[in-house]
Amino acid sequence: DSDYIIIGEPTDLDIVYGQKGLIQLKIICKGKSAPGSTPDKGISAIENLIDMLSQIKKINFPYQECLEKTTINIGMIEGGSAPNVVADYAQATIEIRTTKSNQEILSLFENIIPEDCIKIMCNYEPTISKDTSFIDGFGFAKRTVPYFTEMYFWAKKSKTIIFGPGKYEFAHSDEERIKKQELIKGKEIYLKMIEMITKNNT
Repeated sequence: DSDYIIIGEPTDLDIVYGQKGLIQLKIICKGKSAPGSTPDKGISAIENLIDMLSQIKKINFPYQECLEKTTINIGMIEGGSAPNVVADYAQATIEIRTTKSNQEILSLFENIIPEDCIKIMCNYEPTISKDTSFIDGFGFAKRTVPYFTEMYFWAKKSKTIIFGPGKYEFAHSDEERIKKQELIKGKEIYLKMIEMITKNNT
């Protein structure tokens, strides 16, 4: 195992010592199909799903000073078989970026969504690195981020930070890019970090 981990995500050369957790859920609704001309003969899974999502959006999610507010994104909705048929199935995939215990977040759903309508796809707790002293000598700004990285896995084993050139706002987009001078500067800083860490441990 390594003693120190530096995760090279774009942080605009700030030191990131914490990240929000991640819960991904599928909300699944089943109904009863019927001809679209007689919707009262069926049960619309889509309408039930819309009602559930509306209730979810009203949840007052917790705030934690270091990581700030828990947020939710309804990323995908699927359902129905044809415009002229009452939908007997619908589902939504949502992601929650958590700032407190994930169990505390999940408990907020208990009175809104029936247990058999929720499928947990992934469940990763928020992560705060307790010791960033190994890079304090560089004097970079320190902050947390709302996104999820491998820090969750590595911080359990080693002293871990996220640090890199580039701006995260361009990540996973058609505009993803990094300036050459930022890349070169990042490489130089990584080398200095390695030198400092190895010097302090000899």
